[in-house]
Amino acid sequence: MINLLIILCSLFIVLPLYANPCMQMIMGGTTETAAPPAACETQANPTDMETYAYYFSEIHSASGLKYVSSKFVAGGNDDICKICIYISSSTGTSPTYNETLYIYGDISGEPNETDIKATFETKNMTGILTGSYQWICWNKVSGSALSNGTTYHIVSKSSTYDGTNIQKWGRDSTCASEAQFRSSDGATWASLDTSTCGMAKLYKE
Repeated sequence: MINLLIILCSLFIVLPLYANPCMQMIMGGTTETAAPPAACETQANPTDMETYAYYFSEIHSASGLKYVSSKFVAGGNDDICKICIYISSSTGTSPTYNETLYIYGDISGEPNETDIKATFETKNMTGILTGSYQWICWNKVSGSALSNGTTYHIVSKSSTYDGTNIQKWGRDSTCASEAQFRSSDGATWASLDTSTCGMAKLYKE
């Protein structure tokens, strides 16, 4: 009987635990291992931040550009699970700093560093950027759902800055909320541009 069970197990060895009938029989019923989660591929509103206007914002190239933001108004009560931004390198060589994305709340039209709604992964940018624009995505680590009709800011923060291999964030001049800000510390902000937004795509769970 044991030999027969071993033979049966070998037939199902390639199956994941939650779908393996042999393991279910040995362990007594179904297991508690869940199937892989669904991909974060449903785009959230607003979707008007995706048209390249043939110019860009330099980001993370000096101390005063360590934090750079782009304003938007939430188009639903959505839990944003991923942000993608449209970026490239001025030299074709990627900078080597770490970069983290956030969603900040708004205070008097500017990012509010005391009201961080969502934190996204920290990405080491080594080898990521080229001389051509790409949609580079950050997955959410923690945070809460946004509120429909409320103003927020996508904030990109770098661990240091690189004035040679300059990261370029493509701009969109057709977005409803056209305002970008910059900061050296994430607390005191200055206007970067008032006629465009940083190109971005938001995805929801």
